[in-house]
Amino acid sequence: MTELKEIYNHPFVQELIQQNEMMAEQLPEDGLQHLSLSKRNTISKSKITLIKNRLLFQEGDHNGLFYPGEELKSNLELWDNNDLFMAEHQDASGTWIGLTKNPHFVEEEQAIYGDLEVVDMNAANKLLYQIETKNGRMGISPTIDVDKQMLSGKLCAMGPYTLKSQSIVLDPAVKTTMFNSNSASGGAATMEPNNELQKLQSEELAKKKKEDEEKMKA
Repeated sequence: MTELKEIYNHPFVQELIQQNEMMAEQLPEDGLQHLSLSKRNTISKSKITLIKNRLLFQEGDHNGLFYPGEELKSNLELWDNNDLFMAEHQDASGTWIGLTKNPHFVEEEQAIYGDLEVVDMNAANKLLYQIETKNGRMGISPTIDVDKQMLSGKLCAMGPYTLKSQSIVLDPAVKTTMFNSNSASGGAATMEPNNELQKLQSEELAKKKKEDEEKMKA
């Protein structure tokens, strides 16, 4: 205690205390805590554009691979809180515009739908203009790592998937993702749930069974 008292009474420490008290008298009455940076560090909700229930991906042949609806449904959670870029697949931080959220699977279309949270106002205006005028020029294109498997002569994108990112591009592989309608399902095709994958898997099993039988006879 004696040592602490000596330090407190030291002329240099006393001078610092006096300077601090003088500075405090010059601050607003609310005190220093009123100068919090929280407002500057908080994004206003009004600056976030929410584009609800847009088609994000759909069963079909894309870039030489068949993506079965059953596999999309199994990997649905990957589309929640996933990065969205405005670029031709250039995943740079400068082109990041927001996230996709709340994904859900529509059985009738074998498609994934979700909301877009866009924090870039310029990008949001471009998308909203295309939707409102029904004059889409852009669509959503994902970058996905898949397990490529040959099923009955067709190269299929099987799970587990790794969804690296999604880009707003001028020429998306999935044309039904184009921003060309007020209706989120404006360009989507209706499909029979899981029919194509089941058919391919059945054909592949039949093919392997036939090959096994021929080997047995040989």
